[in-house]
Amino acid sequence: MENKTPSEALGLSLREHRTTAGYGVRELAAAMDVSSTVVSQMERGRRCTPENVELFARTIKVSPSKIIRRAEAICKA
Repeated sequence: MENKTPSEALGLSLREHRTTAGYGVRELAAAMDVSSTVVSQMERGRRCTPENVELFARTIKVSPSKIIRRAEAICKA
């Protein structure tokens, strides 16, 4: 895996957790009450505010720290 910036790694971690939880982008966006553009941007490492990451994590029922730990592992890979 090529080196990723922290933002890119966070986006990849979010995508991995979303797919593992069985959500499509549109489904997750609806569950979060945001547009699918917001979810898509988060998964590209944009719009990853603490509030958005918390909402994402709460919606898919995973701890924010688990998302962050995976992003850190992606950065180190």
